[in-house]
Amino acid sequence: MGKINVSKAIELYESGMSQKEVADKLGVSQVAISNAFRKIGYVSREKVPRFSQQGTNNPNWKGGKSFDKGYICIYSPEHPRARNNYVYEHILVMEKHLGRQLIFYKVGHPDNEVVHHINGDRSDKRIENLSVMRHVDHMAEHSKERLSKPVRRLDTGEVYSSAKEASINLGLSDGAIQGAIRQKTRAKGTYWEWV
Repeated sequence: MGKINVSKAIELYESGMSQKEVADKLGVSQVAISNAFRKIGYVSREKVPRFSQQGTNNPNWKGGKSFDKGYICIYSPEHPRARNNYVYEHILVMEKHLGRQLIFYKVGHPDNEVVHHINGDRSDKRIENLSVMRHVDHMAEHSKERLSKPVRRLDTGEVYSSAKEASINLGLSDGAIQGAIRQKTRAKGTYWEWV
């Protein structure tokens, strides 16, 4: 404590500076300030509880919108589907259109109602581009779409019109190449990609 003028540190701290700012001003570490305060029994300000800095109280607040995997998310902490206090905007748009919340049991439940983007554009939330379907049907729809997309075999560069065609030609199950692309593993000894 030899280098620290404790009374000056307390004076600066009580003027509203943080311990870090006091430490910088006095040319010592924040830990040294904290230890000096503790040694003389000085009680520093209480830390602001983390929960009080959520939403609009957070200094990093950006107006309640964020983005996740191409989707627009809206700050809605009370919504049953909120993840980290945000809900996909297309869900809120559809619920407003229907005048009710979508059916939701738990994450991944096959009978949850989900919103499908008809044109595949995740940011297009026009009601005519949105369709409500069961989670299990939505997964099947996307699986069907992926099976009909062209794929490229990375070792030879050969392109097939679909994962299904490639699987049939190579004697694999329908979903083998699709699964290899998703999981970034090999099928028939090589890696594949969507074209």
